[in-house]
Amino acid sequence: MNTTTAEVLAAHESWLEADRSPATLRKYGRLLRDFGAWLGERELGDVSARELELGYLARFNGHAPATRRIQVAALRSLYNFAERFEFVERNPMRGINGPKRADEFKGFLPPKLDRAALEACDTMQERALVWLLRYTGLRVSEACALRWDELDLDGGRYLADKPALVVSPSKTARGRRTLPLPPMLVPVLRRWRALNPSTDYVLETKGGKPMAAQFAHKLVARVGDRVGAKISPHALRQYASSALNNGARLEVVSAALGHASTAITEQSYARLTRDRVAAGILDAI
Repeated sequence: MNTTTAEVLAAHESWLEADRSPATLRKYGRLLRDFGAWLGERELGDVSARELELGYLARFNGHAPATRRIQVAALRSLYNFAERFEFVERNPMRGINGPKRADEFKGFLPPKLDRAALEACDTMQERALVWLLRYTGLRVSEACALRWDELDLDGGRYLADKPALVVSPSKTARGRRTLPLPPMLVPVLRRWRALNPSTDYVLETKGGKPMAAQFAHKLVARVGDRVGAKISPHALRQYASSALNNGARLEVVSAALGHASTAITEQSYARLTRDRVAAGILDAI
């Protein structure tokens, strides 16, 4: 008995639950249900690359590049899954790519730009967000969900003698971790707490809810505009590149970021400076 498209979609969604965030699951689920409706009675393997690109995906021409990128990402995830588990004989998404991203800093800010972004925060809200992302390596979703009771600004609660925070809700099981708070971040958070003594979330709206990730993106983009660069919250995970360039082991940085494997860390952040490469070579020989 052949597996129906609806059954493959459901199996794919269950498969993703192991390592994708709830937000990604919801987004992919919605997009792929729309795709299933477009397919109608046809099976996944009945659709050619030409139909996908010139038929289905062409409907999103003229939309924002990010819209088409997420459509392509969802379809690629589905067809990769279907090919891996032999629901289809061929993968028509292999040669289909989304629009290239604009030149945006994501994994490594040059030192001059890194300093400029930290100094360009005009409000304490911007400063709390930007410095928190920069000096902890939190994902924007993790920063927005962070509660004050998960922060220890004095030390002794989570780490023996150091201020620290605990990441509880995270993208993956490995993402649940304890991180030290660098000394330069603690006074920023103390001041922000003094301005917001009764909030539950570190980044909280006036309505008592955690800051939306979309608003965090806007705040970071605003700071980036002041320094003349397109900067995303992901770029502020400078924590990783900085640690690697100062000699931290790859597996240590990977664990701090909550990555599922060191390969992800290496691909995204291991852009070593010339000085670090030279020092590593000389130390080794």
